[in-house]
Amino acid sequence: MGDWMTQAATIAAAAEEELFSPGNQLVGQLVAFASAVAFYFLMRSTVPEPAMNWWLAIAVGGNLVSLCMHFVRIEPDSPTGFWRRMNKATGWSNEVISLATILLLMPHANADQLAFFVAYFIGKYPASLIADPANVSANRIGMTIVFSAFVLVLLLDRRGAQGYLAGIMILYAAFLLRSMGSIHAIIVENISAKAASEAVSVELRQAVKEVAAERDAKTRFIAAASHDLAQPLQAARLFTDQAKKASDPWQRDEAIRQAQATLKSTQSMLGQMLYHMRLEADEVDPQVQSVRIDQQLRDISARHAEAAAEAGIRIRMRCPVLRVASDPVLLDRAIGNLLQNAIVHSRASAITIVGAEITTGVKIFVIDNGRGVPQEEAETIFADYTQGIGQRGGFGLGLASVVRVARLLGG
Repeated sequence: MGDWMTQAATIAAAAEEELFSPGNQLVGQLVAFASAVAFYFLMRSTVPEPAMNWWLAIAVGGNLVSLCMHFVRIEPDSPTGFWRRMNKATGWSNEVISLATILLLMPHANADQLAFFVAYFIGKYPASLIADPANVSANRIGMTIVFSAFVLVLLLDRRGAQGYLAGIMILYAAFLLRSMGSIHAIIVENISAKAASEAVSVELRQAVKEVAAERDAKTRFIAAASHDLAQPLQAARLFTDQAKKASDPWQRDEAIRQAQATLKSTQSMLGQMLYHMRLEADEVDPQVQSVRIDQQLRDISARHAEAAAEAGIRIRMRCPVLRVASDPVLLDRAIGNLLQNAIVHSRASAITIVGAEITTGVKIFVIDNGRGVPQEEAETIFADYTQGIGQRGGFGLGLASVVRVARLLGG
């Protein structure tokens, strides 16, 4: 639930970011500037000079400040924050200019000029809503103040049908106030849906890529399995033939021993393959119990000591008396796979198995002083059906099984 809410909040925030358009703000400010020029030429013949001078100071100053803000140098690390601040500043500047226009110019308007006032302010706020849909609160506050002043001036002017016009403007303002939140919600919902759709598309492409990679890996695995299983089975058949034909008892026994060893190797390979497939299918259920880690590491070391000695490797073990709740069989197989991998592929002279207690449990290390893992293999060496460059034999499942067992045991 928490992850879903976090994701929803992230998408909503992204939607709010997308609603901010510096280009729309600049165009809107140019329109506001052009409107101020139109008001000046329309009203200069009827407005007294003191009122016109006050209005000019407010209109020119506000528009120049707003326009100049668009050319202020933006810090590279915070462009969005700058546009947000500028958006609020220019918005309030325009509202102050609108308020000054109503209070200083509108009381001196004749019928034709009043019609221009009405047309301008009827169109101003829908345009603001389109240009800046994210700034709902500021738009509502500014519109309430400006329309209140507009209606007040109409009500104080007893000429003609200003009272009826004031009533219409009140209803229109109420409609806009209600619509602003709904329109904003619709826009955010559409942008959020778009962002969510794009995120799902990215995840889908990644999933398809992973499935394709797994399919290719399994194809390589089948080819390798056919080759690697065919070799020992063929060798076992040859040793069996030798045993049947041998007249010397020693030669016959040696051939039988070689055939058994080969079949044992084949059985081990098949067992590893089937075990990994069970892990892959989530068919392995951990049997958790109290495990003496030091004793288990000692047993694993002893079991691999002979193979390590044949490879010229010395195994050392460092671990205090440690207990942990885990599955001893799965733990044994995972650590054994790491140790076997180090014996066969590391070209080391020494391997050290370390068990250490940490705050959250126990860490187990299998450390060798061999050639290490090349950088280009570091990210893929634990993937399913993957072998290191130059490695032969096996299916590339040993280290992949270690990862799956670790996850299964909560490690």
